[in-house]
Amino acid sequence: MCAMITREYETRRPTGKPPWPIVLVAGAEKAGKSWTAAQASGSDLVGRTFWIGIGEDDPDEYKHVPGADFEIVKHDGTYRDLLGAAVWATRQPRIDGLPNLIVGDSGTRYWDLLCDQQQLVANDRARRKAERARREWDGEDATITMDQWNIAKQRWAHFVDALRGHDGPSIITARLEEVTVMVNGQPSTAKELKIKTEKSLPFDVGVVVQIPRRGEAFVTGVRSVKYDVPVGERKPFENFTVDALWRRLGLDAPDATAPRQHSAIDPREAPPAAPAEQAAPAPQEPQQRRAERFYREPAPAAASAASSAQQEPAQDDDGSRTYPPVVIAFMAELSQAQNVEDYRDAWRKSGELDIRGVEVETPDNGLVTIGRLIMSRQAALPREDAPSEPVPS
Repeated sequence: MCAMITREYETRRPTGKPPWPIVLVAGAEKAGKSWTAAQASGSDLVGRTFWIGIGEDDPDEYKHVPGADFEIVKHDGTYRDLLGAAVWATRQPRIDGLPNLIVGDSGTRYWDLLCDQQQLVANDRARRKAERARREWDGEDATITMDQWNIAKQRWAHFVDALRGHDGPSIITARLEEVTVMVNGQPSTAKELKIKTEKSLPFDVGVVVQIPRRGEAFVTGVRSVKYDVPVGERKPFENFTVDALWRRLGLDAPDATAPRQHSAIDPREAPPAAPAEQAAPAPQEPQQRRAERFYREPAPAAASAASSAQQEPAQDDDGSRTYPPVVIAFMAELSQAQNVEDYRDAWRKSGELDIRGVEVETPDNGLVTIGRLIMSRQAALPREDAPSEPVPS
């Protein structure tokens, strides 16, 4: 059946200009992937460099890498603060018109963090299930369920979305490991190199570089009309530097790049649009803004009691909402709720703070009252955690 045309669509001509790429630098142990990123910070094609360390030692010694000039972004190591650091870095102004460089070191450890989060949740579910059955929990790692993997992948996508919204170059480092090739489910004698990170990352970046050993570099994938690498090939890059790669892509020419235009998708089934003369279609929201909205909701802050009038969010000039500290602190606590007891406590506390009627933004850009958010999240608990009676409405 043919879908109905519910509104007029606009078109645009391609700019002919690429965006600054996200470069994935995957290297074997001590092969020089972090050195390569530090070296890139000295390129005269970039302004400031913001280094976001993720599960790795801070690169203080790399200050002595020839030409290196970077700033280490301090954070608390949590998923939300790492996402906040990435969003913050994308919003820093250019210096003398030069784009800023963002380094995420490493993508491997970031994916490990997200997996470790879900393992803790799975173990906690298993422990509580054992308690309800009045038996001792064996303490073994529980199976991470599909819904948990989906959460981990969504959180990974938020970080990548933040970098997609950056009008400048980004580098993500990752570990490159030699693994045994499996044939019909059985190990073979063949070996292959595998990038240890969330499996969709090579598809999401603009360039994939592998450094199997110090002094050797291969470009295994690139999105460019000026520098081609056939699918499945590993193209050697002599004397590799990220600066040389940018120049090989033609990004050193004046006015060579344009902001990334990403055709995002939305899983919601939108209602029919109003006629064009009554309301124009809303512009597509940039990836960066979506990441900002997701990060803003549960940002930690100190709670303080206030009247219900004082709890209402303020509207910023760009249309986004700014929440009072008591609401932000409550949302931070709510984001950690994992079982029905947690949600009952949240319901009681929201009543004490008189904030159940306050509307907050959801990750899909909608609005929902805090009271309904508590109820919907509780209703979405796995069957083993579902209460016999819902939280009172």
